[in-house]
Amino acid sequence: MDTTFEKFFVSDLLRDIPLEEVMVEASDSVMITNGDGVICGIGHTMLENLGATPQEILGYTVDDLVAQGYYDRSVIRECINKRKTVSGLLKDRFDHNLFSTAKPIFSENGHIRFVVTNTRGGHVLDQYLKELQESRNKYQGITDYLRTRTKKCGIVAQSSEMVHLMSLCKRIAATDGTVLLTGESGTGKEVCATYIYENSRRVQETFLPINCSAIPADLVESELFGYEKGAFTGADTKGRTGLLEVANHGTVFLDEVGELPLHVQPKLLRFLETGEIKRVGGSKYISSDVRIIAATNRDLKKLVAQHKFREDLYYRLNVVPLHIAPLRDRREDILPLAEFFLSRFNRKYEKQVTFPQKVQDWMMSYAWPGNVRELRNFVERTVITGVEEDPVPLPELGQADERPEQSDEIQELLPLHQAVKEFETAYIQKAVRASNGNMTQAAKLLCVHRSQLYRKLSEHQAE
Repeated sequence: MDTTFEKFFVSDLLRDIPLEEVMVEASDSVMITNGDGVICGIGHTMLENLGATPQEILGYTVDDLVAQGYYDRSVIRECINKRKTVSGLLKDRFDHNLFSTAKPIFSENGHIRFVVTNTRGGHVLDQYLKELQESRNKYQGITDYLRTRTKKCGIVAQSSEMVHLMSLCKRIAATDGTVLLTGESGTGKEVCATYIYENSRRVQETFLPINCSAIPADLVESELFGYEKGAFTGADTKGRTGLLEVANHGTVFLDEVGELPLHVQPKLLRFLETGEIKRVGGSKYISSDVRIIAATNRDLKKLVAQHKFREDLYYRLNVVPLHIAPLRDRREDILPLAEFFLSRFNRKYEKQVTFPQKVQDWMMSYAWPGNVRELRNFVERTVITGVEEDPVPLPELGQADERPEQSDEIQELLPLHQAVKEFETAYIQKAVRASNGNMTQAAKLLCVHRSQLYRKLSEHQAE
């Protein structure tokens, strides 16, 4: 094997081909400048892309090219100034997007002898950036709304438990550590996640809550990680950017993380370990810098023991565990929270409702099984219905240890989950009959994926 240059190797087959010809005809746009940024060499492809002749380029500086509008910036000049390899996006005179890398070559005394620059782009990069922007735009409206909305979230902490918890949240916010929030439904896990985000260095970036239980099991992977075109039947022909990629540089709140399907958990684990995403049907890994805050009202340790949640993922999520106590265990927060919600809903509905002492006493004695969410709903209902004239007319406002006698009609009611199952079964069967047994058509009528329909039918048949 012949050595043409110290670090460039060629076989005997290329011995008779001039290296200059290879560089000039390379598909990449190649440019060589000296240490002052004067252009000494340029490839044929770059000349074509610039729409220029060698006489219009050689001997000029890279600053001249920018001044004449050939490019909007010069990575070569940045490379010379920083004395290191520089890569970046730029636009040419035809408004095409380009990706350019400039590498300095030093002499023995440390001076820059010359700079070699490779530039790629044109129509292919334009199309890629367009598709990426389209994917981001799909979610920009909701992320802008969420970012605005979070500024309106108030934190009410009167009890020692909540004061300590919010102090921890403030300290945690300054880092990028993964947080796992646990607690009963309605205790305020999303409020804590929002507080951490608002006090973090990522506050100007996207805050994207994702309810893992609200996404059909067979679509979770494609929603979180995205997919390439043609990845599966019914996929968007252009592919789709996943939510974890859309939220790059921001914060993702994975609510109900205990509901994640087992087949998705290894992929989330790898993302937490490496910060890399591989789309469904893709072969390349994409980096995404996202801070993860997860939450669950389930006992993940118990799920691990039942083999319903991966142990390694549990420990990777449980870097900074925070438990939010139920409202019944921090009663000092009940009245301050009620006053907070009362003020909000009085403004919203233009009312001037106040809580009589007997209502305050009842609120302090009630167990609040729905926690802060139930308290908020109660206050809103009170403002809407005008209960200020007779503040305790509703059955729910009986003493906490009293239960109204059930009527025969109530006693005949099924448990909610059973009623939902029976309704779902009947509704699916109705759709199948309306489609004359065509499962694809039935899935379209129900607005679900066909595989999800089959799964639902199997579940109901097994019960």
